Amino acid sequence: MTDTPTILVLDAPPAPVGAELEVFAANGTAVRIVDAVSLVPDQFESELSYASVIQTWHAPIDASILERARRCLLVVQYGPGGPSAPPIDMETARRLGIYVTSIPDFATDDWADETMLLMLKCLRETPGLPVRSLEGLRLGLIGMGQVGRAIARRARACSMELWGYDPFAARDVFDNEGVRSAPLEDVLGIADIVSLHLPLIESTGELISAPQLRLMKTGSILATTADPALVDLDALADSMRDGRPAAAAFDDDLIARLSPDHPLLANPNLHHGLRRAGTSRQCAEALRRRAAQVVLHLLRGNRPAHLQIDPACPRHILQLAGQDWE
Repeated sequence: MTDTPTILVLDAPPAPVGAELEVFAANGTAVRIVDAVSLVPDQFESELSYASVIQTWHAPIDASILERARRCLLVVQYGPGGPSAPPIDMETARRLGIYVTSIPDFATDDWADETMLLMLKCLRETPGLPVRSLEGLRLGLIGMGQVGRAIARRARACSMELWGYDPFAARDVFDNEGVRSAPLEDVLGIADIVSLHLPLIESTGELISAPQLRLMKTGSILATTADPALVDLDALADSMRDGRPAAAAFDDDLIARLSPDHPLLANPNLHHGLRRAGTSRQCAEALRRRAAQVVLHLLRGNRPAHLQIDPACPRHILQLAGQDWE
């Protein structure tokens, strides 16, 4: 082994490792990227004990892996994190001082473009609804992160009226995008189209349930590429029978979530995309590049962004201070 930082990749999006190596090379940083899938058990144990960073896409990381990763400073989840991400023993990582971070911003344009296409699909292909353009309609954005802001820019170019709700966004975020900030109930009540762009965490699961659906306008539309679990899908099936909303659109991820006899699937006003947003080869390469940028930021002595946990005594800080934690 050498002193070159080792990145142990348990599994990764389907894109060449060169996408990550290019980022490090362009910044004059040498790293070893090791594909765990190709290792026999003894090799895996050796690389695990030496790794500065562990990266995972779908592979779980339990307490045993973290405890055996004696030099690990950071675990990177390829993707936005949340309950749909691979299970990682966060409490063990916290106790050991290992950062755990995710990458929520690798496919902003893809998610935004797909959301706009879903809106148009509802407006043009919903039985019983008149064919309309986006111009002049009120769009309610629930979540003003990078995807929400990207959609706002696209919607503003289509002359839509923009309303938004995000309790964690600063006022200038709304002002800069020409979005009128309002309480969730007001946004749901006034919007012709409601679009959700929040991460799935404990506080946002089924954020839109029966009481919120009853606030929506008759004939309105719900369109989102966010996690379907933000919506109570049973309540949505009931509410759509009353036209609140009259149509709903999710990306292709929804179909895998529902049982074949779920009442939503029998509703002709339910639409879905042809693929899961953010899953193209181009997005996979972008995701791997963003992972490299996260690691590069750490190797330069910086605290990672988008932390899932922030240990009280990170190994990274101890390393910078020249202290040994083993």
